[in-house]
Amino acid sequence: LGWADVEGKAAAAFREMRAEIWQHQLKSEDLSAERRDLSGAIVFTTSRQPLPSWQAARPLTFIATMLGDPRLTSDKEVPTELARLLASLRFLRQLSVDPTQVHMYKDPARALGGVRNSLFDQRMPPEATAMTLLTVCETLASLDAIQRRQGATPKAPESEPPTPEKGGFK
Repeated sequence: LGWADVEGKAAAAFREMRAEIWQHQLKSEDLSAERRDLSGAIVFTTSRQPLPSWQAARPLTFIATMLGDPRLTSDKEVPTELARLLASLRFLRQLSVDPTQVHMYKDPARALGGVRNSLFDQRMPPEATAMTLLTVCETLASLDAIQRRQGATPKAPESEPPTPEKGGFK
């Protein structure tokens, strides 16, 4: 629905939705040491045992789009919204199968990079990987939009390492 509202008439509702989602985000400081792997996850339940899953990628995809739209995220709001989004992306990355986990799958090469249902469910529905990838792509597009909007130009990498003669090591 967010992408369908090209005129921005529902901006207030989308901002409210984002605020509601962040109220359900698990924060590292609120978790015990043994549950910190859940940090950044979104849990839409009040149960004592929150079991977050890839389903958080569904709203996060549009929240990532919102980040780059000045009607939905002002320049002043960008740092806070980006920090919240990055925390959730950290959780989604944790759901992604890396080389240390491929041994659990019939076809390790195909499993690498896939997104699991949850930390406790190793199945990988195509939707989980697709929505997570879309969230990452939308985040990158929003970061580009913010950079253009704020007039920031990336510095070209130096061809040689800095030296005291070139103004380095200050």
